[in-house]
Amino acid sequence: MARLRRRIPWVLAAFSFLWSLLGWRVWYWQSGVAPLVRAVHQHALTLPLQTRGWIRDRHGVPLTDPQPAWGVALFPAHFRTGVAGAGTAAEARLAAALGMPPARLSQMLRAAGASPTWLVRGLTAAEARRVADLGLPGVAVVDQPERYGPRALARHLVGYVNLNGGVQGLEAAFDAELKGSGGLHLAAYGTGRGAPLQGLGLRSVTVTPEKPPWDLYLTLDSRFQAVVEAALDAAAWGARAAVVVLEPHSGEVLALASRPQFDPRVGPPPGEGDGGQLINRALVAYPPGSVFKALVAAAALEEGLVTPDTVFDCPGHYTIGDQTFREPVPGGHGRITLAEALHRSCNIVFIHLGYQVLGRERLLAAARRFGLGAPTGIGLPEEEQGVLPELRWDGEVAMFAFGQGAFGATPLQVARAYAALATDGRLPPVRVVDRLTTPAGKTAEEFPRGAGQAAVSPEVARTMQAILQGVTQPGGVGTGQKAWVPGWGSAGKTGSAEAAGDVVHAWFVGWVPLYQPRYVIAVLVEEGGAGGEAAAPIFRAIAEGILALPDSGLTKGY
Repeated sequence: MARLRRRIPWVLAAFSFLWSLLGWRVWYWQSGVAPLVRAVHQHALTLPLQTRGWIRDRHGVPLTDPQPAWGVALFPAHFRTGVAGAGTAAEARLAAALGMPPARLSQMLRAAGASPTWLVRGLTAAEARRVADLGLPGVAVVDQPERYGPRALARHLVGYVNLNGGVQGLEAAFDAELKGSGGLHLAAYGTGRGAPLQGLGLRSVTVTPEKPPWDLYLTLDSRFQAVVEAALDAAAWGARAAVVVLEPHSGEVLALASRPQFDPRVGPPPGEGDGGQLINRALVAYPPGSVFKALVAAAALEEGLVTPDTVFDCPGHYTIGDQTFREPVPGGHGRITLAEALHRSCNIVFIHLGYQVLGRERLLAAARRFGLGAPTGIGLPEEEQGVLPELRWDGEVAMFAFGQGAFGATPLQVARAYAALATDGRLPPVRVVDRLTTPAGKTAEEFPRGAGQAAVSPEVARTMQAILQGVTQPGGVGTGQKAWVPGWGSAGKTGSAEAAGDVVHAWFVGWVPLYQPRYVIAVLVEEGGAGGEAAAPIFRAIAEGILALPDSGLTKGY
């Protein structure tokens, strides 16, 4: 105990010394080092570097096809100080390395004054090396990849950026997440009078790193997207068109394309009002025409009002009040079953089914159950919600029953509706954005999967799958035989939708393989005429291209 009492003063003395040392360090930092660091940063000239997260497919592949490129940054004060006495010669050497007239470089230097500036961007590796080899002070060659390349995919969905950030598509919808806040700057340190601070030189620094740029991962598969875009570009009818490929169980968008194409490297094309290159037609509402008939048939089957074998009479015309609707086939189809009416796409039978059997309220309810008239929820402002008519008059009910009138649905909405028919009758939640990740690859935000909702019973869905096979079956009477995929089969429905004047848009919506469907594909061709002629062959080309990809896990046979 006595020994312990003798040690206490030494222990207290040691603690007192340590606390004194700590206090001195705090004073030293506050009064000496910290102000010096702050002073250095206050006299740093900075130039923001291009830092923006990538938009990637489900496998991590950037969809924008980024290209390697370099930029040349100039800090005028450092350049002038470092080449004092030989300024004109240094300017001439720099201009020659850049392939720029010396007068032009001099003009840029005068315009910049004391502010850092980018002299040029988009240099190749060889061009950048010529500038770097000069070793000029105040001149920095910086790796700044071009965001968009010639093989950029899903351009209408991705959108594009300008100097202010995202302008359209996902680039705009997730602009804050993709560009972050603060970020990397190129900095040149100087004295209070602007002279270069020896020993620091040019370096990259992080300024107010509140949140770094995040990457955006989509549900798209870049391989599928490339197949879709190649098929559209090769098609005789693909100049103004849209395609959506869905995984029917999850509702994940595997590909989404629109034509005509645009180049994100040059921004909005001239004559946008005439060409409509920036319009994402996959998210624009069109009259669905006869592709709506499958949903009408499913609704009537769900209500127990008909069976596939219920017989209807098609004399070639149908009169409601003073309005007469005529079948394109002269003389009509005669007595045919509901299944045959879908195969042949008989308007008269579906007027009877919609107007007399189902009626206004049940028709509208069916359209809503299949997700029409409401956005799918993919989070893009360009997405139209579609149009469901009020059906105030009997003639409007009749036209609605075969997909005409003041009625609009987007290719994405129609693909989703057919996903319910291709599976167990459940309307899946549509997903195109999967997650946001940090630069280190960690998930920063994940977008949840919805539960979906029942459109029809599994029994009705299976019945519709059997009926719609007859639309594409070779050697039959169906209107969609050009959508049949040899070795795999297919099922679906054609549509020829009348718009303003004599304009007729072509549709085909269906799935592959025939049994155990894996992919729902919706094809719309503006002013394409008959869906079986314009849209069905594009469906087949896309389906064959996707099914030929390696590692599909599928086996031919139906």
